[in-house]
Amino acid sequence: MAFNHMGYKTFMTAMSEELIEYERPRNQLDAQLSYKLLKNKNLDLKLNLSNLLNSPFRFYVNRTETFKVQDRWKGLSNSEWPTQEWDEIYEWKFGFSQKYEEGYYETSADGTKKTRVGDKETFNRKVGSSFSLSIGYTF
Repeated sequence: MAFNHMGYKTFMTAMSEELIEYERPRNQLDAQLSYKLLKNKNLDLKLNLSNLLNSPFRFYVNRTETFKVQDRWKGLSNSEWPTQEWDEIYEWKFGFSQKYEEGYYETSADGTKKTRVGDKETFNRKVGSSFSLSIGYTF
């Protein structure tokens, strides 16, 4: 039996934070059962079970409302910034980080519209579990 936990991963990089795509953590559980048959143990049966938890692959991007340009760079154009390092130019707004945050809903000034402020899920898919049975005979 094998259990694997995969943490946050960068799936696609870009120069702009709102274009960088991340994969959220997921778990995977695999198992293999084997049994030898016959008097001389010549017949070998193996059952392989993969992705038993069927955890989804989930990808997301940090939306522009979750971070801002640091105050020291306000008023300057991008070409005037002396660095290209994200954490030297931007900072996360309160309650947000590089990790996935669903966020909250903001109501418009007139109270008629609600807008979600938070990260955007770009892809969510379960690939299913797989099973295989193999039979081997040793002569």
